[in-house]
Amino acid sequence: MGYASLYLPDHFGDQVGPIAGLMAAADATTKLRIGPLVFDNDYRHPVVLAKEAATLDLLSDGRLDFGIGAGWMVSDYEQAGIPYDSAGTRIERLAEALTIIKMLFAGGEVSFQGKHYSVNGVEGAPLPVQKPHPPIVLGGGGRKMLELAAREADTINVNFDLRAGRPSRRVARTGLAEATDEKLSWIRDAAGQRMEGIELGVWTMVATVTDDRESVASMLAPSMGLETSEVLAIPHLMIGTVDQIAEDLVARRERYGISHIVVPGDAADSLARSGRGAPRREVRGSGRLVAMATTQQVQLKHKVEGRMGEVLTPQALGFVARLQREFGGRRQELLRLRDERQTRIEAGEMPQFLVTTSSVRDSDWKVAKAPKDLHDRRVEITGPTDRKMLINALNSGARVFMADFEDANSPTWANLVEGQVNLIDAIERRIDFTSPDGKEYRLNEKVATLLVRPRGWHLDELHVEVDGKPVSGSLFDFGLYFFHNAKRLLGKGSGPYFYLPKLESHLEARLWNDVFNLAQDEVGIPRGTIRATVLIETILAAFEMDEILYELRDHSGGLNAGRWDYIFSIIKKFRNRPEFVLPDRAQVTMTVPFMRAYTELLVKTCHRRGAHAMGGMAAFIPSRRDPEVNRVALAKVKEDKDREAGDGFDGTWVAHPDLVPTATEAFDRVLGDRPNQLERQRPEVAVTAAQLSDVKVPGGTITENGLRMNVSVGIQYIESWMRGTGAAAINNLMEDVATAEISRSQVWQWVKHSSRLAEGPTVNADLVRELADDEMSQLRERYGEEVWAKSRFSEARQVFEEVALSKEFQPFLTLVALSHIS
Repeated sequence: MGYASLYLPDHFGDQVGPIAGLMAAADATTKLRIGPLVFDNDYRHPVVLAKEAATLDLLSDGRLDFGIGAGWMVSDYEQAGIPYDSAGTRIERLAEALTIIKMLFAGGEVSFQGKHYSVNGVEGAPLPVQKPHPPIVLGGGGRKMLELAAREADTINVNFDLRAGRPSRRVARTGLAEATDEKLSWIRDAAGQRMEGIELGVWTMVATVTDDRESVASMLAPSMGLETSEVLAIPHLMIGTVDQIAEDLVARRERYGISHIVVPGDAADSLARSGRGAPRREVRGSGRLVAMATTQQVQLKHKVEGRMGEVLTPQALGFVARLQREFGGRRQELLRLRDERQTRIEAGEMPQFLVTTSSVRDSDWKVAKAPKDLHDRRVEITGPTDRKMLINALNSGARVFMADFEDANSPTWANLVEGQVNLIDAIERRIDFTSPDGKEYRLNEKVATLLVRPRGWHLDELHVEVDGKPVSGSLFDFGLYFFHNAKRLLGKGSGPYFYLPKLESHLEARLWNDVFNLAQDEVGIPRGTIRATVLIETILAAFEMDEILYELRDHSGGLNAGRWDYIFSIIKKFRNRPEFVLPDRAQVTMTVPFMRAYTELLVKTCHRRGAHAMGGMAAFIPSRRDPEVNRVALAKVKEDKDREAGDGFDGTWVAHPDLVPTATEAFDRVLGDRPNQLERQRPEVAVTAAQLSDVKVPGGTITENGLRMNVSVGIQYIESWMRGTGAAAINNLMEDVATAEISRSQVWQWVKHSSRLAEGPTVNADLVRELADDEMSQLRERYGEEVWAKSRFSEARQVFEEVALSKEFQPFLTLVALSHIS
């Protein structure tokens, strides 16, 4: 058994002080993580403790686990003359301290007025290396403390109930297996969606390596007031041979989800010596306390079939696991911050340009210069990663192809892994495809530059677990593609280029930047090789465009106006406010005031920073049978692309190869021989927060046709997605997750606010179900009984109604629908 972390206690008596001791340990090592177990909050003011902790993290190069507690050992308080307040008061004080410490870790000027602490204009400095802060470790055995930990901690160590301040037989019974089950239920109930990102651990009172575990347990039993069998079942004890202890740890992980074990320092040597020659298990250690993790592993929850093994190599999966272990906790913390922001919005907060980052917006800086094959991006085509669409998109004549693992992809195991195989084949120019009718597809001599869009931070990859927890979908998609192709692309004169979706803040961009740096270091290519274009497709990100570019400045490829998700995010964020009710989706065009403000600000921001500004999607799919439909639609596409080129965008998106000529002509007229128009600074643009937030659409109405279209598109798209097709042609438009999200969220919003149709009726659940019945009948008639019997329309309607008619708004329809795909 090896040790990964050194933890020191924070009690009085014959032991070294934790701050100096931990710094000495960090100075003597290069990889060992360090941490207090735990700082007693009552011994230091949170302003002082935040500075000390940030300094430890800074000087240890980001290796601090920040453990803090409310204090429990009454003898410490008596010796120091510190009042030993009730457990409730101490926990309440700790909660305030955590708020202050997190604010200081984030930087900037901090003020706070609470029941226990008052802070006035303290500057958060120095800043910790780990962002948004070092992992927070909390623990306890009482309900109030564990519920606080569930809301705030990254790691929760379940302990005995020590509220009395001294060990006793009663305390021993609070460590029994049944009591531990109850404690974990408190944590899960309080944590809610945070639970997936929390690591669970236990404090080990006794760790003894012995060939006779029964004898050791029987000696302990009388003093604890327990039976021998109860002693052996307590998760706070490790008794037996190394193999027996290892089996117990695996069993406890299966039962409780525990993967972080804290053992006494005096047992560390015996565990290490006895473990030599046994299968390697990572152990986190401390001077007197050692945190020991069970076997770290990557587990595939699905078969590896066909050519999947070419991608899912041990080395590639190890690389993904490295990213997950390094950044998974920060990702979960950022998702928690999203939830906190949503709570504040629902309480009346409106987004504003950040005061704390005004220096970033006001100062002069530029992003890194674009590589040669990304200078000219006048037309980009997007689509999923199946072989036929890959070939057609790369051959389309567009300058860039964005291969999509996100909104245009249904995340089946086959789509995800075979998509990675297809990308490697495309890069190596060996990709081909033969259709059922014998038509062959191969790459042209000249093809588009390849960019890849991994999934957003909110999505897990449920088919792969790292240390017993699902890996981030973002890190899985990025990690496999980057590991296999970074050097391959550089050898062919290109590079690893990406699109980043669904960001809501510059802190999420910072996380991606840190992922990029570690990935480049691990693979052995220079930092700054990666380029990433961020989709500004959430209303909150629109207020942080400068900051997002700044965080990614060494890797930035620009920003993109992701129009469909942007509209969805406005409905989602302000769903409970009647003034944010939008009219029919077709009426929310790019020329309405709030969309105009958003796109003009994007162009101005990008060009000031030397970054490409990319326009939005043209989703029309030309008809092979109706020239009049094509004439009308292509005129609208031309109008849209002429406007974007005239506004200063450097390029645009299309969904179908037949639209590439129309979009290219629009940008050719403006660009000529120039690769872009970065020199167009748009000094006349001055967009306010109010202009971004005022979503009134002049003359906008909600119509029965608009409601019917949302119901129809929502059901049809979800059915397609369930069958594994993420880009679906519906009514001559390429629909993806983003447009389906608009459809279902508009229905939810209209029902929530009892919106009235232009024709008179009020939108309610009964009306929606009536229209759904009608649409289902029409679809059944259109497809015929044989096709209908093989379809998944009934399931799709069920999911649609769950996300469109539920009392509480579901954040993402894909999270609800995931259980319906393999």
